[in-house]
Amino acid sequence: MTRLELPSRRSIGSELAQLLDDQIAALKLTGRDTSIVDALQDKRSATLKKALNILKTKYAGDNLNLLSLAERGIHIVIPVIPRTYCDANSQVTMVRCPKTKGRTEMGNNSKDRFTPDNVAHIIRTPQRPYYIFDVEDGREMLGERPEDVIDMIKKCSGRRGLTEVETIALGTHSDVLQHRGINAIGSCFRVQPRKRSSDNAIGSCPRERERHHNLRAVFALCLDEGRPQLRGNFLDCGFPHWGFPSCQARIS
Repeated sequence: MTRLELPSRRSIGSELAQLLDDQIAALKLTGRDTSIVDALQDKRSATLKKALNILKTKYAGDNLNLLSLAERGIHIVIPVIPRTYCDANSQVTMVRCPKTKGRTEMGNNSKDRFTPDNVAHIIRTPQRPYYIFDVEDGREMLGERPEDVIDMIKKCSGRRGLTEVETIALGTHSDVLQHRGINAIGSCFRVQPRKRSSDNAIGSCPRERERHHNLRAVFALCLDEGRPQLRGNFLDCGFPHWGFPSCQARIS
């Protein structure tokens, strides 16, 4: 996780530059391919300019430092590795809390709870490593059903929900998972649950299992017994302590 330090006398531009350096350093520690880091470094100048513009136009009247914004659930800029470089199941291992790396329930293994099928990426995203801006960590919408929030966020001026890899990026570079689970409403899939005798999440009676057969779900990220976990949440189910992060812009 990228950590922000207490504000000092240095300019907000210097704070942003340091944040980008810290994020790159965190990615290097995960052993990601150097082409990912190089692609992000190539966008450094444009990223700084975009982030500064958002800070000075949207948050000009606030106590302008990155730490105070992060405490309010606003992360000005976060790097994202697109699924074309590395899929979500591989990326979730980058999320550590505090030292335990993330795991996934998504796949074709017999122990996996969900086998995603027919994945639909509602949000079009860049094919090369990129940045997302003005990221709200999900605290503004808690306990809603994903299918309702998809429409609600669309009505918010200039904001869009995050995809599965963007949600993982948020979990990697912030402490959001210490406070809530987060839903990636920018990516959904048809569910093919693998029922286990000890797993009651899908329901134990034939009628309940049939009701959930081929329902759609969103990718979701949470802590399970202190360990980050990539899972799925049904579109028609809301949970009290789960949020829906969103961003204002993406830059490729």
